[in-house]
Amino acid sequence: MLDYAFGTLNLHKVYLLVDVENAGAIHVYGKVGFETEATLREEFYAGGGYRDVVRMVIFARDWDGV
Repeated sequence: MLDYAFGTLNLHKVYLLVDVENAGAIHVYGKVGFETEATLREEFYAGGGYRDVVRMVIFARDWDGV
């Protein structure tokens, strides 16, 4: 997906949002080069309450096609 985003679409950066409590996903995204850019507080409603998310980003210059 990132090869397509950076190579074909010529995007500058790709970002994603992940629930702060999803430590497994945050770890995996970090392994492929994503870095935490911000924590968005009370970003979505689920399970009877508002949840925080982490915004993670990778720039084209940092993508090495892992």
